[in-house]
Amino acid sequence: MHKYTSRSAIQHRAIQACLFSLFLGVVTGLVVGGIMMSIAWEHNPQGEFHGYGTIHWGHWFLLGFLWFIPTCVVATLLYACFAVGTVFVISRGRRGFSYLCEESQHQEHEKKRKLDGI
Repeated sequence: MHKYTSRSAIQHRAIQACLFSLFLGVVTGLVVGGIMMSIAWEHNPQGEFHGYGTIHWGHWFLLGFLWFIPTCVVATLLYACFAVGTVFVISRGRRGFSYLCEESQHQEHEKKRKLDGI
């Protein structure tokens, strides 16, 4: 078996891909949260974030946090799905996902053979 297609190597690469996806998700969440905080600061509806010499840090950071969390979760899941899928396809070469179909067909054939023999 090729060194990049062994089960432990594939699992290791998949875990690395998931961790990198988490990093990308956090960075994406920070960027989106920061952009939304900047837009809120400029728009400042009815002095909600700053006005009359005061800054309402709680409201402003809450807005950034509420944009960060869902963006981070969704981006991480999307990046992880893409990354793990890519690792799987690369590890299986050109056969890709057909490997699973061939394996399940082989298992079904073996079950039928055993049942016919009984």
